[in-house]
Amino acid sequence: MKLIKRSVSLTLIAAFLITGVSGVTPAPKAQAAARLSKSSVTLTIGKSTTLRVKGTTEKVVWRSTKKSVASVNSKGKVTAKKLGSARICAKFSGKKLFCDVTVNGSSADTKAGGRLNPLSAYKEHTINYYDDGKKIGTFKIKLNSFLSGEKASEKILSNPENLKPTNSQEYIYFQFNIKYVSGTEVVDVKDVFSYYYNIFDSTGTKQLENIDWGFFFELMEDLSDVSLSPGQSSKCSKAILVSKGNTPVLYRIRTGRTSYTWFTTKK
Repeated sequence: MKLIKRSVSLTLIAAFLITGVSGVTPAPKAQAAARLSKSSVTLTIGKSTTLRVKGTTEKVVWRSTKKSVASVNSKGKVTAKKLGSARICAKFSGKKLFCDVTVNGSSADTKAGGRLNPLSAYKEHTINYYDDGKKIGTFKIKLNSFLSGEKASEKILSNPENLKPTNSQEYIYFQFNIKYVSGTEVVDVKDVFSYYYNIFDSTGTKQLENIDWGFFFELMEDLSDVSLSPGQSSKCSKAILVSKGNTPVLYRIRTGRTSYTWFTTKK
């Protein structure tokens, strides 16, 4: 009988040692609550930041309440589009976390003629045109007409040799009055209105790629063929095939050693 009691006692002691002094298995540590890397952020137009959800390995779905102000991709990268405020939502496992985004612009962007405060292209403007940091001359420039979509296609496709836009493309058409007021050298107008590099979407953040051009659809000089000497002027036009959905477009002209003046085709 004593041997049995002794065996039971040894068994209990062994169990006591295995489970710990208290005899209770320690509870696992509680996980930290999931949170966003940022709860608020301020961005300048065109800039971006990446948000991360900390404390979870679950798949996160990202959404923006105002995609036109700030967009977000599937990896949490937030890109500032235009002035305003938006809220970014990270959703996972039935939970939602939020980051408030404020989008602003630099002083250069918001001044008259800046990217966020462009001048009306339909008014005549006197500008100083610069190239490679050097002032070339003074010009007066005015946009007479701007067309896009079906109206532009109808005009440009009057010449069947011009490329027909696909469903994701459209022509944009510019008609200008340009006068070379003063300077010392002959200037190609395509350098002043540099359509290959300096046409942008309505926010001024996306440069429009020239897919093709329209030619010989009207009795007017094509802007790419015009050269002016001081005192000369021209009424000329340019038709460009671009991706659809970016109108009313902005364009810019270099009017300083390192600066541009922006113009809008919006009426």
